[in-house]
Amino acid sequence: MKMITGQLTEETLLDIQRTLSAATTLPFYIVDYKGEVVLPPVDESDFMKEVHQWTAVSDAMRVADAAGGIRAAAKGEPLIYKIPCALYKLAVPIVVDNQFWGSLIGGPVRLDAAPAVFFEQDGDAREESETFLAVHRHLWEQIVCLPETTLLRDADLAGTITAKVVMLAAGWQREKEQREAAEQIIDKQYRQLEAYKRSESLPRKEHLADRLNMHFWFNALTSAANLSILEGALRTNEMVTLISEFLRDTLFNNRDFWSLKQEIKAIECFLRIQAVRFGDRIQYKIDVPRNLMKTRMPKMMTMPFVEFAMSGLTGQREGGSLLVKITRQDGWISVLLEDNAQRREPAPEDPVVKERSSYFSLADNIGAVKERLNRVYGTGYRVVEERVGGQNRCIIRIPEEEAADV
Repeated sequence: MKMITGQLTEETLLDIQRTLSAATTLPFYIVDYKGEVVLPPVDESDFMKEVHQWTAVSDAMRVADAAGGIRAAAKGEPLIYKIPCALYKLAVPIVVDNQFWGSLIGGPVRLDAAPAVFFEQDGDAREESETFLAVHRHLWEQIVCLPETTLLRDADLAGTITAKVVMLAAGWQREKEQREAAEQIIDKQYRQLEAYKRSESLPRKEHLADRLNMHFWFNALTSAANLSILEGALRTNEMVTLISEFLRDTLFNNRDFWSLKQEIKAIECFLRIQAVRFGDRIQYKIDVPRNLMKTRMPKMMTMPFVEFAMSGLTGQREGGSLLVKITRQDGWISVLLEDNAQRREPAPEDPVVKERSSYFSLADNIGAVKERLNRVYGTGYRVVEERVGGQNRCIIRIPEEEAADV
């Protein structure tokens, strides 16, 4: 039952069954591809009720139904076939999307002077069938007897009706599945939007005390930079100045979106800080066309991915490289991050990793960015992470938007 009703509803199958029975006056029932009855006939004859009590004869008829249905599906049209007890049935294949799911079986009937050209599927129970027929001859004679032309006409009519109903029902079922899938997507996005609204309604951490704290650290770093110049510590001055610029450009900018130029400036500032720390061990390159600098994008969209790339490079003694490349094609802005780090999963018992993970997680930061992109673009963005030819690649694609204020 499940195999057929996965494609056609039980209501549709019942409708086909009733329609064919009314149009042809034959009792119709539905079997699956194995010949097992899915929907029994509405009005079964007394002869067939007795057949069910004789296992050998019943099994032989089930095998005949399966073979008849398969042969009808192979021919692509209804098939009249002979079964045990000198009876005939009509098999109409149920084919959905070029797959055979079962058959509508009409009959049994007796044929008046039936020709020998019909497909014969008596099975291996002829002796049992003959015995059964001898015992129940009076019930056998009650079965309707039709001329060959009538059964052939009924076969054509049944094939036409079934094909049309199945085609309409299968199309309706596909539309229903597509509609349900679309509703699930809309519901998911609605729930995500509601969650985002709830998070936005929470008290922001941008109160006066927080802003005063930011100004304190910014002023303190500026003072430290000036002091390092007086003391001749030029590398210290460079480091402190870069940190100060990074905090000013990122923490003091409260907008959710900014330009690609601002994004690249933050990335470059971060990479310059790493260059001061690790020297020539890590080389980086940023490739951005000038005509894309005003492109609008979510603020700090790429930073967690850059941090993740650097986390793998800092463990190498030499030869570390990172490429940041921005391109535009067919209405998409693509950010390519490519590095040659040999990453390994840290041991779970590492106490340093355990302590750091308790308050800082690059994976959590990347997950937060993906959630944010999902809120902004829905399914209209892509993040692909892969390893190709010894290089780690991360590609972030977002729809191109209008130019932003720089």
